[in-house]
Amino acid sequence: MNHMIEKYIYAVTKRCPSNNREEIKKELESYIFDMLGDNTKPTDQEIDDVLHKIGNPIHVASKYQTEERHVVPPMFYQDYILILKYVLIGFIIISVIVSMIESLVNLDSQFPVNFVGNIITNTFTNLFSFMFAAFGFTTLAFWSYSIPKVKQNVDEWLTNWKTKDLMDVPKEEIKFKPSGRLSILIEMIFAVLFSVAFGVLFIVYYENIAIYVVDQTSYPILNLDYKPLFTAFIIISNILLFLRYAYHLNVGYVNSKLLIFRAVVKLLSIIGTIIILLLPNLLTPMYYDGLIALFETDLTTVTYWTNIIIYTMIAFMIGIYIIEWLTTTIKYVSKKNTQNKKC
Repeated sequence: MNHMIEKYIYAVTKRCPSNNREEIKKELESYIFDMLGDNTKPTDQEIDDVLHKIGNPIHVASKYQTEERHVVPPMFYQDYILILKYVLIGFIIISVIVSMIESLVNLDSQFPVNFVGNIITNTFTNLFSFMFAAFGFTTLAFWSYSIPKVKQNVDEWLTNWKTKDLMDVPKEEIKFKPSGRLSILIEMIFAVLFSVAFGVLFIVYYENIAIYVVDQTSYPILNLDYKPLFTAFIIISNILLFLRYAYHLNVGYVNSKLLIFRAVVKLLSIIGTIIILLLPNLLTPMYYDGLIALFETDLTTVTYWTNIIIYTMIAFMIGIYIIEWLTTTIKYVSKKNTQNKKC
């Protein structure tokens, strides 16, 4: 047999069920020689022309497939995409948490600045590996339908379905400020990483927050007794920030529930900050000594301007919160009214 014909037949049969290969081989041989006709010594070009008329070996082999084969069965494809989306989101959240834990465990107190680089590196490394794992596990779970025992159990479950088990139709939600999950994810990663990095650096350098004068004398600003309180406040704030972005990522847009949650979280954060700023003896006596030495003034003046700054900060935070809350609420209500008119 001609070498070109042998290669062609092999290219077809290797893609066919093993129990039918000999039969397919004989059928192809007969078909090819029939197309060559009485030409007992065909040239390579003539053979090539005949083989191309028959078609690509992949297309020819597909005609001999007794059943369609899919990694994910077509009837489950939409469910696969939906579940994969939520699995990816879940694994991305886990990867961020794992990255934070790894960075905190490996934190070098002598070089806390390296924490920022470590958490960014760990996050992106874990992000790819966790996303790959999510895709693999989900695809493998749907592929298992091709296993006879699994298929039997799934088919039995599909046959015995009940109407009461169907999901309720979700209430239509006003989609305010829609945005893609990718942009939400990027915003989440940078916001959480920055917040965690700042919090860690603040706690690590807590004792070093001081006023430094020309003669290299340092005057610590914050009372050391309140360090545990600052630590707890930072941890809780980061947890709430993470939960807000996790919900935002899951929904994919800003809805009324997210607006309420965000407003409550910011309000609690402001209340907590105000309480901390008004704590008795939050500022050490050495802080006042440092300002007196730095500006060559007296205690009364330093105390006066310190209180002015503290209460200005409080007023500024409350004002920004009210303006932002009013602006967001007005935009949301306006968009809701517009949509209701269209309906």
